[in-house]
Amino acid sequence: MWGLALRTLRFRAGSFVATSLALFFGATMVMACGGLLETGIRNNAPPQRLAQASLLVTGDRSFTLPKSDSDDKDDDVVLAERVPLDGALVDRLRSLEGVRSAIGERTFDTALLGAGPTAKAQGHAWESAALTPYSLAAGAAPTADDEVVLDEGLARRAHAKVGDRVEIGAHGGARSYRVAGIAAAARSVPQA
Repeated sequence: MWGLALRTLRFRAGSFVATSLALFFGATMVMACGGLLETGIRNNAPPQRLAQASLLVTGDRSFTLPKSDSDDKDDDVVLAERVPLDGALVDRLRSLEGVRSAIGERTFDTALLGAGPTAKAQGHAWESAALTPYSLAAGAAPTADDEVVLDEGLARRAHAKVGDRVEIGAHGGARSYRVAGIAAAARSVPQA
């Protein structure tokens, strides 16, 4: 039997090489997918933003399309966007018995104008800094509408110091703010 296989190989070497390559690359793909699956199962990534929160309340990100059969799940969509919650919900949660504190988190894309393409960031209300947690490395918490606190990385990239005025673009407009403080995160928080 081995003799027959070797004689066949002599006349069909191209087919043998092509089959061997197909098997090799197929096995490589299966192993790569298995490795990715295991990584997803075993991944224990620490929380980044909102690491100090004991409980998160979020909106329902799924959208059910109108359809004739309500049990048909094929057309349901999970949206990537964050669903905004009613601002009064934070006050209602604060008033519940046993709730020590409730902080509303609103995130928006922003950029320090004139500081180059690396000065893109996400803006947050100062009260939500406790959720990361951020602490002041320099300066003070903002007390006026025209004051901001920058994180250390953004301040370094923009060459901004406490007391400087910076131009920040958000929601389709730009406005000048005074840097009231520089915040340091207790752990690395990746920027979007």
